[in-house]
Amino acid sequence: MAPTRILSALADLLWVPRCVACDSFVTLAGGDSVYAAFCPVCIESLVPAESPRCPKCGLTFDGAGKDHLCGHCLADRPAFSSSYAPFLYGGALKQAILRFKYRPAPWLSTQLGRLFFGRDGVPLATPDVVIPVPSHPSRLRQRGFNQSALLARHAAAVYRVPLDTTTLRRTGEAMPQAGLNRAQRLKRLRGAFTANSTSRLTGTRVLLVDDVVTTTATVRAAARALVSAGARRVDVLSLARAS
Repeated sequence: MAPTRILSALADLLWVPRCVACDSFVTLAGGDSVYAAFCPVCIESLVPAESPRCPKCGLTFDGAGKDHLCGHCLADRPAFSSSYAPFLYGGALKQAILRFKYRPAPWLSTQLGRLFFGRDGVPLATPDVVIPVPSHPSRLRQRGFNQSALLARHAAAVYRVPLDTTTLRRTGEAMPQAGLNRAQRLKRLRGAFTANSTSRLTGTRVLLVDDVVTTTATVRAAARALVSAGARRVDVLSLARAS
């Protein structure tokens, strides 16, 4: 084992606080602050997803101006009503999310989950239920956990509403989406989710949670399944939005 990996393992064992992105030791002087798990250098790389942006999918625009629908949402309205992410996908946050998913480091879900409710809070109404974007069963067996479900658990606890991890299911083959363009992702994920049509979902306001929203292909497909199963409204919450 490489010396750095040995040190990392020892630090984990001793619960030494380290930056979730770069492993630098931190003092956690911020206590329960949303940024407490990041070192000062990494905090500087976190970029808020600010206006102007699309009020539907959360895509941010360059320059100044008012929020307005993006071309994708004008051409093809998604089934979800709104999508919110507190930060853009990049810098230390991207590194932290990749470590969370692929290191793997499921225990980072608490620190990362705080990012949902940092700064000015989430501008979404309280949902009736929180539902994570499900992993394909083969991916779940490989990784051992669903990162979206761990983040959704944190969101449900804050909102004090039920967490539902069984209604929405992923079907089809577990094929990687990296490297695909928007059209390819939308085509591949069409019909990739099914939802049980139950009385507990009918007429509810659902908060759909994912770690990152990129082309919106995944959350579009998931929201479509939830609405078809009876959800009155679906809002999307993620840690980061790709620009």
